[in-house]
Amino acid sequence: MRICFVDREAAHSIWSLIDFIAEDLIRLGHKVFYCRFCDQLTRVNREVPSGVIVSDIVVGKKNNILSVPGQILRFKREFKAILAKENFDVVHTNFALPGNIARSLAKTKSHAYVISTHHEIFDSMNYLLKVWTRYTRTHCDVAVYISEVVRKSYLSVKYKRDIVIKNGIDVDKLNNVESYPTKSTQSPIFSCVGRLDSVKGQSIIIKAFSKVVRILPDARLYVVGDGPDRAMLEELTSQLNVCGNVIFTGWVTKSESLDYIKKSTALLIASDGTQEGFGLVLAEAMVLKTPIICSSIPVFKEVAGTTVSFFQVGDHEDLLYKINDLLKNYDTSTYTAELAFKRVTELFNKNTMVNNYLKLYLKGA
Repeated sequence: MRICFVDREAAHSIWSLIDFIAEDLIRLGHKVFYCRFCDQLTRVNREVPSGVIVSDIVVGKKNNILSVPGQILRFKREFKAILAKENFDVVHTNFALPGNIARSLAKTKSHAYVISTHHEIFDSMNYLLKVWTRYTRTHCDVAVYISEVVRKSYLSVKYKRDIVIKNGIDVDKLNNVESYPTKSTQSPIFSCVGRLDSVKGQSIIIKAFSKVVRILPDARLYVVGDGPDRAMLEELTSQLNVCGNVIFTGWVTKSESLDYIKKSTALLIASDGTQEGFGLVLAEAMVLKTPIICSSIPVFKEVAGTTVSFFQVGDHEDLLYKINDLLKNYDTSTYTAELAFKRVTELFNKNTMVNNYLKLYLKGA
């Protein structure tokens, strides 16, 4: 088979999942292509599995909504040429842009079997993307949702066939991440990992953490990642007088982000739920047996069950209360982290995810 995966180049979390699938496909003798929609001026040269053929379509940076038609036309022209040249058996798209372009061309200009995986909550997309997704749904043979929460958000979009395949974690690899000594609750280390964006709630975490520092002046918070809210968040740390305790790492590699999680006394996640389709960092921390405090949103409850501590969305005082409770009862939190490890191993193992996708490809081809 010849399988082509399509997504934005900057969608690093999604590509890390695709890598798992690509590795197995190549091992089985299939040919794998990555077609990446490049809309960032600063591009990260992430490694891809050996044997993958990469086609980068540079569409230019989105300066405003008027830039989008030009991006679409450039991607459409070049992807159409790739389709004609490569004659794919399967085209597997992901986020709506560029996924909607790719699935329409794959269905109308080739014989490819088209699969679209939806990682995003339907209502998190803007109006035009939602209309476009509805319009191109007939060009999709199978829609895949990464969680039940995402599936429910698409109930009004009538696909010919849809299924849930939950994201997978490489449990064996994560088990080999370096272990750290017993973590201190007197000089605790916290981390939050993800794109610095208002929907991820880093400001809630910083506000709660600033009150932790009043009692534990040696506490540290690593804000791991980059994004449009970085300047605002740095200004907030200055206003709260915790610049010396809050460290902004900027963009880091996957292995570096896992290292920050592993050495943390606890991982803090404050997403508001509007765009959270799964919570990959949550599942990864569960494998690493790091205690977790996260916002009480449906998809986090689907992934973690009762193995983490939840706080009310957007409530930094409730988050502070849960942090204090975790530090006072750390033995209980580490025991619960063991239960989290068992849960993710049983329900979100990458082998299950990969096998489910391979069955889809074989059926389509």
